[in-house]
Amino acid sequence: MNNKVEKYHKELESNEVKLTALKERNRELEQKIREAETMEIFSLMRINKITKDELVALVLSKKENQGLPSFSDRQADSEADALDHTTEHQTDNYQRTASYDGASDRQEDDIEEDEDDDY
Repeated sequence: MNNKVEKYHKELESNEVKLTALKERNRELEQKIREAETMEIFSLMRINKITKDELVALVLSKKENQGLPSFSDRQADSEADALDHTTEHQTDNYQRTASYDGASDRQEDDIEEDEDDDY
């Protein structure tokens, strides 16, 4: 096999190993984040002497009284934000394309004007 091809295969394999290691590290970090957030919540509960049942009742009452968004509302908002981002990206691409097309239209108009001046 060609040396370049072998070199590319080796690099590809090396990258796959690195990606696997990075993905595993990300899973570990996500787990540590969840654990730290949980410990923070437990710490706040201990400081304020709140039981688990009281916390649940507090969250539910706040959700009902203050109109706090439910999980499904937050998920819908998240999906709407993602859609807005996609739409903005598409609009930016359209505007860039339109400005490019507009530039070529202006050039064609200039050429036609030059031809009209000759007659």
